[in-house]
Order: sequence, then structure tokens, then C-alpha cells
Amino acid sequence: MHAYCVHYFRSISLIAYQYGVSFRGEPFSGGSSFGELFFNFLLLQSWVPSAYPLSFNGPSWSISVEIYMYMLLFVTSVFCSRCKAISWLLVSISAFVALINISYLNYLTSESMRGLSCFFCGAFCYALFKRFSGIKLEYKLASALEMLSLAAVVWSISLDFIYKDIILLLLFMSVVLLFSYESGIVSSLLKARFLQKLGVLSFSIYMTHYFVIVCFKALLTLLSKFTNFNFIYGEPGFKVMDLGNAYFNNSLLIILLLVTILVSKFTYLHIEERGQRFFNNKRLVTQ
Repeated sequence: MHAYCVHYFRSISLIAYQYGVSFRGEPFSGGSSFGELFFNFLLLQSWVPSAYPLSFNGPSWSISVEIYMYMLLFVTSVFCSRCKAISWLLVSISAFVALINISYLNYLTSESMRGLSCFFCGAFCYALFKRFSGIKLEYKLASALEMLSLAAVVWSISLDFIYKDIILLLLFMSVVLLFSYESGIVSSLLKARFLQKLGVLSFSIYMTHYFVIVCFKALLTLLSKFTNFNFIYGEPGFKVMDLGNAYFNNSLLIILLLVTILVSKFTYLHIEERGQRFFNNKRLVTQ
């Protein structure tokens, strides 16, 4: 339920922005038209082919997929309890095959199929880890594997090559399994208190960063009008912020990160956490 709370809060914030600020053209037009509100309200924007998955709060496309994934996970866990790992693997493979052939399947969306394939691949990884959790990796070997796996992720994301989608899915699955053992130096670094706190805020950070970027772009657009210096470049739908200097751009990036973390902390404490307590109390009352 915390996903719903943060999603609606951020969507309302961006609707208010659309209503009050029109730097990017006519408000409530194109991908952020009133017609998209219905799909956003029910978190269906990534499932309906006619809907625009990135409407209003762009990151919520994945929440649209995820919220229904949990429902399907519950169904498979209850009705396929003896073979749930196999059912998860079959769902992941079926969705991945559909994703490869998405151009021929007009009634499906690439977002939903990508979500199905990756989500249930992750669930299958969890089942594998539970099955082989007794394996002990030597510290030096685990450290080498962790650093190599991260290098492989950076390399594979940066380049274009044949069968990239298949290789990435298998690579990420291997990385998730490797880091689940928490045996190497990178895993040890990730246990640092600061990073643990960021992990707690991760969902709010994900849902908030887009809103922060939109606000900064609006601010720079306004600043451009007063200074006659263009801080925003690109085409409609894909614009970047550029202060004209590498030092200034890097400083802007750091400020964006800090503001995102601060806003996310507020969102976590006052929206996400309160939402969790509210729905947990409701559930206890009904019981």
C-alpha cells in the first residue's frame, strides 16, 4: 500500500505542476492529458496498449507493473505451492519470449512483459538462493567475482550487441544471486550505515527523482527567460540541463542528488511510513 501512497502523492504534485506551470507547452496535453488520469489512478498505464506509460510521474510505469506482479505472485504461491519456483520460471520465460515478439502482439505492452520477465526471474533467483543458501564463498573469490560482475554490468549496459536483452537478463540474475551471499568486499561496503539508510529511502528516491528533475528544469527555463542564456537543450520530450561548464554541471548533479534525498526523506517519513501504519492499523481493526 505504500506504493499507492507515494504514487498518488507524486502524481498530484505533478498535476499541480502541470496546472500552474506551462513552460513545456500547453498543460494537460499529449502524454499528460486528462485522458491518462484514469489509467494512472488505477495504475494501468503500463498494461493498456493505448495508454502512455510515462504520463505524469514517469517512474510510476514500473509501479503499474509491480503492483499487479505481487498479486500474481500471491496466486502462484498459493495455488502452485509445491512447484512455485517452476511456475515463476515459466512465467518469466513466457513473458520474455512475448517481449522479443512484442511487435506481433498488439494486445500486449513491452513494459508489462519486461516487468513479468524480470520480476519472476527475481522470484526464481530467490528460490534458487533458498535452495543453495548453505554455500560458503571464500572472501577473496567472492570479492573478485563481485567486482567482475559489476564491471560486466557497466560494460554490457554501455554497449550494443546481438542478443543484448537475453544476456542482460542472465547477467542480472547471476549478479543478484552472487550478492545475495554477501561474501565479498563490495557486499561489505554496501552494509555501511549511510548506504543502509539510502536503501530504506530507495523507493521514495525512485518515485521522487523525476519530480525533482522536472522542478529544476522549470527553474532553469525560467532563469533562461531572464538571463537570455539557454540552460535547457534538446527536443520536446528529451531535454537536458546544461550550465555551460563541466564544473557547474557536476555541481548541479550533486545538488540534484542531495535535494532528491532530502525530499525523499520527507516523502518516506510523512507519506510512505504513515501510509504503511494507516493500512496496517486498518487491517488489525478488521481482524
